[in-house]
Amino acid sequence: MTRSRSRGFTLLEVTIAFAILAVSLGTLYALFATTIQRSAHEARLNQALSLAQSMLARAGADRPLQEAGFHEKWHNYECDLTQAPFASPAGQPDYTVPMLRVTATVSWMEPAGKRELSLATLRLNQRTAP
Repeated sequence: MTRSRSRGFTLLEVTIAFAILAVSLGTLYALFATTIQRSAHEARLNQALSLAQSMLARAGADRPLQEAGFHEKWHNYECDLTQAPFASPAGQPDYTVPMLRVTATVSWMEPAGKRELSLATLRLNQRTAP
C-alpha cells in the first residue's frame, strides 16, 4: 500500500501567515485611528478659526468697541474678545483717530488638552474720535 502525500500548508506556515496578517491589520488600525484624530482636530481648528474671524468682523458692529471686552460660550468653545488702545510707535506723532487692537481668542478642549487660537486686528476707535 502506497501512501500518497497530501498537498496543503503545514501548521507552521499557517501560523506565520496569521502572524503577518495580525501585524499588518494592527498597523493599519493604528494608522486609521491617527488619521481620524487628526481629521477631528482639523475640523475643530477650522471651526475655531471661523468663530474668531466672525468675532473680529462683528467687533464694533454688533457691540460697541470697549476696553472691557466680552466673554461668551458657544457649544464646546469659549470665546473672548478684548480691546486695548494701540499707541503710535515711539517718536511718531499720535494717530489722527485713536486706534484699538482687537483680539479674538477661542479656546476648546481636545483629548490632548486645552487648545487656543487668537487673531488680532486694528480698528479705528470712532467713539473717542474728535
